[in-house]
Amino acid sequence: MVTIDFSLFLIETGEFKMFSNLFKKLKLVAISGAISAMVASPAMSEDIEIFFGEAKTANMMLVLDLSGSMAFYPNGREYFAVNGDGIHVDGDGDVVASEDELIVKEWTVTKNNFTFDDAVALLPDPSVNPKARYPHLQVFWYEDDGVDYWLDWVPWNVFPGYIDEKQNLGRLNKDERYRWYYKDNRITQLKEAIYDFLADTTVTRDIDQIGMMTYATGSDYYTRNPNVDLIEQIRPLSKVTGGETHRDTLVNSIFEMWPVASTPTAEGYYRATQYLGGSYTQNGSAVPSPILDGACGFNNSIVLLTDGTPTAFDSNTHSSVEKIIGTCDDSDSGGANATNYGKECTEDLSAHYFVNDVKSNFPGSTINTSTVAFALNDTVAETFLENTASTLNGEKLFFKPTDAKELAQVFKNILLSTQDSTSFVAPSVPLSQSNRLKHSNDLYMAMFKPEGKETWSGNLKKYSLKEGNIVDANGVVAVDVNNGTFLDTAESHWFVKDYTDPNNPIVADGNEIALGGAMPKISVGTTPKVYSNLNSNSLNQLTETFTKTYVNDTNLNVLKTLFGNSLLTKDIAQENFDWIRDRVNGSTNRFGDALHSRPQILEYTNKTVAFISTNEGYLHAIDTATGDELWSFFPRQLLNKVETWRSDQSLDPTNVERQYGLDGQMHIHSFVDSGGNQKHHLYFGMRRGGNNIYAMDVSSETNPPQMLYTVSDQFDLTTGQLGYNKAGDTENRATITNLAQSWSLPVIVQLPANNTNKYEKRLVFPGGFDTYYDDTTNAINPGAGIKGNAIYSLPFYESTASVPASISATTLIGTGVISNSIASNLTFIDLNNDEVVDSIYAADVGGKIYRADLTTTTSTVDLLADVGADSDGSYRFYSKPDVVFADYKGVSFATVAIGTGHRSDPKNNTSVDKFYAFFDREITGDQAANDNDPITPNKLFDVTTGTTDANGETSFYELDDIIAAGDVGWYIELASGEKVLANSTTIDFNIFFTTFIPAQGANCGVSSTVNRLYGVSLLEGAPSVRAFETGLLADPTDRYTNVNYVGIAPGVTILFPEDTSIATLVGTQTVCTGDDCDFYKGGVRTVKWREKK
Repeated sequence: MVTIDFSLFLIETGEFKMFSNLFKKLKLVAISGAISAMVASPAMSEDIEIFFGEAKTANMMLVLDLSGSMAFYPNGREYFAVNGDGIHVDGDGDVVASEDELIVKEWTVTKNNFTFDDAVALLPDPSVNPKARYPHLQVFWYEDDGVDYWLDWVPWNVFPGYIDEKQNLGRLNKDERYRWYYKDNRITQLKEAIYDFLADTTVTRDIDQIGMMTYATGSDYYTRNPNVDLIEQIRPLSKVTGGETHRDTLVNSIFEMWPVASTPTAEGYYRATQYLGGSYTQNGSAVPSPILDGACGFNNSIVLLTDGTPTAFDSNTHSSVEKIIGTCDDSDSGGANATNYGKECTEDLSAHYFVNDVKSNFPGSTINTSTVAFALNDTVAETFLENTASTLNGEKLFFKPTDAKELAQVFKNILLSTQDSTSFVAPSVPLSQSNRLKHSNDLYMAMFKPEGKETWSGNLKKYSLKEGNIVDANGVVAVDVNNGTFLDTAESHWFVKDYTDPNNPIVADGNEIALGGAMPKISVGTTPKVYSNLNSNSLNQLTETFTKTYVNDTNLNVLKTLFGNSLLTKDIAQENFDWIRDRVNGSTNRFGDALHSRPQILEYTNKTVAFISTNEGYLHAIDTATGDELWSFFPRQLLNKVETWRSDQSLDPTNVERQYGLDGQMHIHSFVDSGGNQKHHLYFGMRRGGNNIYAMDVSSETNPPQMLYTVSDQFDLTTGQLGYNKAGDTENRATITNLAQSWSLPVIVQLPANNTNKYEKRLVFPGGFDTYYDDTTNAINPGAGIKGNAIYSLPFYESTASVPASISATTLIGTGVISNSIASNLTFIDLNNDEVVDSIYAADVGGKIYRADLTTTTSTVDLLADVGADSDGSYRFYSKPDVVFADYKGVSFATVAIGTGHRSDPKNNTSVDKFYAFFDREITGDQAANDNDPITPNKLFDVTTGTTDANGETSFYELDDIIAAGDVGWYIELASGEKVLANSTTIDFNIFFTTFIPAQGANCGVSSTVNRLYGVSLLEGAPSVRAFETGLLADPTDRYTNVNYVGIAPGVTILFPEDTSIATLVGTQTVCTGDDCDFYKGGVRTVKWREKK
């Protein structure tokens, strides 16, 4: 964190502006430089950016009380004098401050031209003495019985007769005594809070729009008329005016505030609404509203701060407010200065603009009002402020800070909530991102609710399939067919009704992410079933007892490395472990989001378990009969993200970057070991969470898992440093320096081998995704400097005891062959059905398809296709090659289907992407090797539109047309911005794939996006689903139908339930079931490869 230091000077309000430029010139260079140093580095793109958009702009107006009581100390006492010992005392002589508040001892002005500049030069460096940042210039008043009385120097007569009206305000008077003092009173704390708020660029972003108003009664003690000043209009913090940013201008404006007289709260609030509505004038000039014509509108927030009850109410304001809301204040005496002093008017006006537009003919220009009771101990005033505060998402926007630190945090929280409600555009419904797994007729859905902050809520729920439709625990349809959301009446299987409140019983979990499912059932408390790989393959249970022992002086340096915090203390380390263990947020258990991971189901002898990993770093094992958590695993490699997750800051919608956890895919390998025992191993990666792959033995139904080994590009600590000091208990590691983010599925397969069996089991996985490709301006095929451009394998080990401490990886396809990272899964082909892999297909993010052909003695690699540098754009493959075999006039060949789309840039609405089908005749031996290698765009047939024959009849192209043209595949060009971001599925020679189309023009909400499901024939790309047809001849729209999904739709899920022949789903939407799925003829399912159990 960069500390921003500069001094604060007392200057005047109202029409007195003569010293403003002096203070700006002296001090704002420091804050501008410091703030720029705090700007975050560019963040990665990611598909979650679709949940953020050009949403409503946030207009935030600070309306600040500058009444006389703001000069009081927080305890309510008013500083009055300094006694003979130099100690601040109040009117009763009680001490309220100490001598160390003196910054610069007194001096006497001895020349006529002694200026503020001269006084400033006497101040010490605020980095040495922080109290010099917010000083008060004081002038000697008088001495009485040995006590010196000083007053804060202000350019108006706070007390009659003090300052001569004719004095030159530009210079300090000759022969007067002055000094610089720091007073920790309310106005100083307010200034400190505003400064800290604006200086924190992790919260106050350059795009945020903030303004400032103040209210008091006049600039003369005897003037009781309300005085509201628009100090700074609402503008983006980055806007430059007069050579300085609006952020700097606001910071500078702090100095122009000083308390005086009474508290016209109603006037201050009313004038703020006038400003937002466009009817505000200052010094006779109209001031424009900050609510302007924009693509998505504005979300307007007033922050009303006061330290006391209202004490003044202007009759003109009273009349103006009543014209808007009707009669107010009549409950007291009805007078303009009634004892209510506008409290009821303010409450009613806030309620009015919470639901009504403040700007005429501008729909949606409502106001959220936050109220801040600063250092206030008045129940009447607190009740008034609480009544005035808006209620948002069930919570009153009412705050009671007591000091500068708390007040700064309140400002931040209010802005963060404003950012959440404006820049975050996701729907308030749980989503499932390709996360559904059929098991018998049970359906397990890993749901999540996108939020505008670092951590997202998730859950795992169980439903059932009935004739292809999703039904709840009662067998009743659970999903709204119109929008794909769960019905309010739906009860998932593990949901328990709650009658705690008989007036408001909870009888269904419906669309609520926090009700039902596994979330309420995870283990919490001091001895939860949370394990980590700190220093044992048997794992460490993170009980309170264990962590208190583990956090000690000896381990502190190791903990600093693990938590990624060089300033870590033992207390903070323990708090971090407490957060991992407790997993409770208020009254709700914490269960992270499974954004890209999907649940995997394992049947043991006596129970069935669902494994699900989340972006809060946990792998959960859930009993599918009850929903109870059996255990969870939190890898130590994610400890360095815990403090970020704990702080749970707002995400920047203009540059979205999250700290991910375990977001990768999982693979379960079940086998009988050499001793005849049934065993189960679990392999999983991290996706955006990191570059590791974990292998675990999950064979026991009742005991926690054991680590087999970890694969990584690097390990920060040795096993000795970590404390693996038990005999036979050392961390088993495979180091692959070229490993990138582990996006792809690691799979146990049988590869050809030159041994007696002619095969061996190995774990196979691609090198992963390099974030180099997140930047859309970076070129594909970059050559050196990237990672993930290879395919690796590791030996298979039956148990932890059989794993060596250092594991050697084998490179199946090396970096010299593969040009770009591989983010997708591999496709394994068994040509002769002997359960041994003969070929592997892989797609890289540079638009290339590779095929590796394996034998017991050799392996060859072909670059099958290369479309990455097509003439109209760079095409990226993030999906798995979909390979099936076909036959044409006695010639068999493989069809490799795959679509393009930049996963890291989903909101690009000008991209041109394609869906391809490449014909591979080499794999079947029909063609000699390298006959067509690689297949390039000029060898592919464009089947996007139909063809018209000599008789004027329109039809789609057929395979004969493609063969006659000498082409070896086809492609469909998608609409502008449309992209393929999920795997395709082929069944009965029909290819199904989903596409995502971002919002065109202003993206005012994620619901403005479109998802489509395509159904096309394998061999020529023609429409193949009758239900999609429009009725027109050869209409390209016959290929697809729109699907109900908010966000990026997952790939199609084709299931074969027990009570119907087939069911086709996308997300929660059932596309068709049984005979309605007319594309399915039954019994024709190509087996590409099957794992041997």
